[in-house]
Amino acid sequence: MGDGGDSAEEALENALDQSENKDTNYWIRVALQRLVADRDGPAGPPPEDG
Repeated sequence: MGDGGDSAEEALENALDQSENKDTNYWIRVALQRLVADRDGPAGPPPEDG
């Protein structure tokens, strides 16, 4: 995602640092985990061409 993904990740991390609400923290963490997972792609070995 390039800089856009990094900016979104940084914004979520900053929001998590500033938030004092446990429910809000939970949803920020969920969004951050999904963003990182989408950016990094699926786990595991790459598909074989054969």
